[in-house]
Amino acid sequence: MKHLTLMLLFGFLTGCAVFAPDERTGSPTELPDKYSLEQAGAFDPGRWWKSFNSTELDHLVDTALQGNFDLRSAYARVEQAYATARKTNAALYPSLDGETSASQERRYRQSNSRANHAYSETEAYYLGLAASYEVDLWGRLRSLSEAGRLEAEATQEDYESAAMTLAASVASAWADLLAVRQEKSILEEQIKTNETILHLQELRFANGLANALDVSQQRELVVAARADLVPLEAREKLYLNSLALLLGSTSPDAVQVKQQTVPRPPPLPATGIPANLLVMRPDVRSAQLRLTSADWDVSAARADRLPNLVLSADAAFSSAQFTTILTNWMTNIAGGLTAPIFDGGARAAEVDRTRAVVSENLNDYAQTVATAVKEVQDALVNESHQKRYIELLEDQLRVARISLYEARQRYLKGLSDYLTYVSQLTSVQSLERQIVQERGTLLTDRVDLHRALGGDWTKELRPLAKVKEQTSPDGDKSLQGS
Repeated sequence: MKHLTLMLLFGFLTGCAVFAPDERTGSPTELPDKYSLEQAGAFDPGRWWKSFNSTELDHLVDTALQGNFDLRSAYARVEQAYATARKTNAALYPSLDGETSASQERRYRQSNSRANHAYSETEAYYLGLAASYEVDLWGRLRSLSEAGRLEAEATQEDYESAAMTLAASVASAWADLLAVRQEKSILEEQIKTNETILHLQELRFANGLANALDVSQQRELVVAARADLVPLEAREKLYLNSLALLLGSTSPDAVQVKQQTVPRPPPLPATGIPANLLVMRPDVRSAQLRLTSADWDVSAARADRLPNLVLSADAAFSSAQFTTILTNWMTNIAGGLTAPIFDGGARAAEVDRTRAVVSENLNDYAQTVATAVKEVQDALVNESHQKRYIELLEDQLRVARISLYEARQRYLKGLSDYLTYVSQLTSVQSLERQIVQERGTLLTDRVDLHRALGGDWTKELRPLAKVKEQTSPDGDKSLQGS
């Protein structure tokens, strides 16, 4: 046993990764110093949706983070990844198996037909232990363990990315719901106004002050407005259904939103600098972790081309009587060294494959970073131009209302036909509804900006505490099984 202890100690002391990859720092692609539409100030990585000051939205997001089906699936994938990492890490430790058996043999013999039967009975008992340990001479096992740990952490980041996307999806659906509700409310008021005008036109027609065409034109406007109401009612129900699904429910009754109007977005948040995305975006962090994991896979593949040392030890107790089993024993200690001589190039091909995976992941990482910067830039551009667009629409509405008043006065004085007035009324009503739609778009643009900027609030959702310790190759208890 003394020799075995020394050999195991040697294995632990020599278990270093000879081909450990260099640490990767910085960005995989060039980053601009600032965004094209810079918003000065320190970026707030907290729960951004609270800036909308809506308790209903807060409740919707919190409910979704607890009950969303896709997020629960992502949670399960995290658990799978950590379990797989623990399984891989187990190879760093010795294995011990036990075996026991008992047998009884009875034999009757008769040499000839006249001889008596001969009876014999034999018993055998066996109790044994077998231990084996692969000495990680070149760090192959440790490299695999490190790769597994990083892959588990990347899966954790995928979970956080799903949570971030979910919060944005809920906020966008909420904004769309409010926009369609406000538009529906405006349309209902327009229908009432048009019905009132129609009634007045019918009275004017009865008194000979208007012709049948004037009445028909106004009646057409009423019918068209009623027709426009139907798809708005359908969209409202569809948005409620979408929100219910995001919340993890099959009933739209689970969505408690009483608000009817689109709020104006709060002041534009400070964006910080593009380099912040490397730590604030979970999808970027995930890509970086998978790249480093691939680096460690290369290390393991290179170490696999070197000799392999496996230690084994057996201890066994056996006896023909159970009472004396512990007095009959034997032990065996062995060590075997194997080295690849010819494998048809399989191990060299594996090194090439893992290096190609690193190259792929490096490009994926760069693409993810570049996409993140683009998404922030796009969101800033969209919001800036959307605000300007709404301002111009509001100016257009003010002018259109003046024109409507003038058109009505000219019609009443007989200076123009009713079609001119109806056309101007239709323009005003269309602009009123369009402005509500565009305000809803502005709100979703703000949601897109927050999603693009990322944040660290998702770390509060981490289902498994002490992420690095749980898959540490340095002997954490959580890796040793139960």
